[in-house]
Amino acid sequence: FGTVPAGTVCSHTFTFTNIYDVPLQVVDVRLDCGCLKAFPPNKVLQPNESADFTVTMNAAMFKGAATKKMLVTVGPGYVST
Repeated sequence: FGTVPAGTVCSHTFTFTNIYDVPLQVVDVRLDCGCLKAFPPNKVLQPNESADFTVTMNAAMFKGAATKKMLVTVGPGYVST
């Protein structure tokens, strides 16, 4: 999110596209901070299908510079994080 004022709630929506020849689904999301919330697509994406994946961060929950991580696992046929 770059530099944001303290207390800001930031949001970004990614376009999540299945580039593979098999159906793909977000099966797990791990966040390293309670300041992050993830809203992945809640459906199975067919090949070449896209859906929105939104992430929010509440900068009121920490002070100073910080790096936050989100790990997304997809599957179910071929699992990758």
